[in-house]
Amino acid sequence: MPVLLDDAIADQMTLPSPSGRVDAAKKSAKADRRYIRAATLIGFDTFVAAQGGDPAKLLSESGIAPNVLDHPDWLIDFRKYSHLVELATRSLKNPSFGLEWAESLAPRFQALGPIMLMAYFSKTAQGWFEQTSKYLDQHTNAFDLTMDCDLSKNQATMRYEFSGPVPMNRQVIETKLAVAVLMMRQVTGQFDKNPTRVKFCHGAPADLAAHERIFGCEIEFSSPTTEIVFPLEYLALPIDVNVKFFRTLVDNFVRYRLERNHTADQTVSAMAASAIAGLLGSGICRSETVAQIVGLHEKKLQRLLAQEGTSYTEILEVVRQEQAVYLLRESSAPINAIAGLLDYASTSAFSNAFRRWAGITPRGFRGGEDA
Repeated sequence: MPVLLDDAIADQMTLPSPSGRVDAAKKSAKADRRYIRAATLIGFDTFVAAQGGDPAKLLSESGIAPNVLDHPDWLIDFRKYSHLVELATRSLKNPSFGLEWAESLAPRFQALGPIMLMAYFSKTAQGWFEQTSKYLDQHTNAFDLTMDCDLSKNQATMRYEFSGPVPMNRQVIETKLAVAVLMMRQVTGQFDKNPTRVKFCHGAPADLAAHERIFGCEIEFSSPTTEIVFPLEYLALPIDVNVKFFRTLVDNFVRYRLERNHTADQTVSAMAASAIAGLLGSGICRSETVAQIVGLHEKKLQRLLAQEGTSYTEILEVVRQEQAVYLLRESSAPINAIAGLLDYASTSAFSNAFRRWAGITPRGFRGGEDA
């Protein structure tokens, strides 16, 4: 795999003409946009189809290209994503759509594959949460996930703070909170642990059966905050992701990506590239992690990649180049966010790398937009 960009990518790296520059009003509007990684839709088509719906039609009606399911590392407009979930709820006439979709993702949660993989490298629930929070900062700019600890009450609060002008519908919010609770039980192996209280900003629905089944605790509606409250000692729970379950996670993680990437082959290079693409922005995208994901010792991975005429560093470089071009061309993500999505330590490090590849800064490539 060559380090240089291929012709298709190189063709995209043409400096836009001055007439293509956006004006101040467009810049401001673009800055207000909220996005989320397309990986959040993994499992959506399967769940909708199982309920008798047409996922491709719903995606089209919401303004999302159906082929986005083949590209989990793309970014999609959060407004469209929110609209998609609402359309699915209405189409299927299922007022518990968000909660049931969350349940369907267990136990492997492919839509949040990197977060599940992070659990394997964490010792406690608190360590896993801290890594997850950092990852979500790259995954979406539509909400922030914070943790408040109150020693006097012996409780911790996981709070979702939604930002921007995008309205949050009930189904999206319920999906996020249900996934958080279900994943916490899965990675700690404590399936009998329930939150103390769950708070939603929307009003109470007529049927609470799904809420009671998933959360198993007091539920507050029409709350000024969206949060999950649980005993402080839960943060000290050890992670219980054994090697066997980890292998199942990574097998599904890589297989899904290879199956969706219709041009991918079965070489070690292809598997490594697929793993790297999925891990970027997670903070665990390292050669030893990629080796574990493809089921090899790190030295053997290096040896096999060398036999295929490449290396981990070269593949990482190519994946970053390709994703950088896409994110700058097709998304409204600010340049500092793109740097994080590509696992650069700083915006300047990303800018220097991009200039090395393309002979131009990311800002110049995009057309002079502010970082």
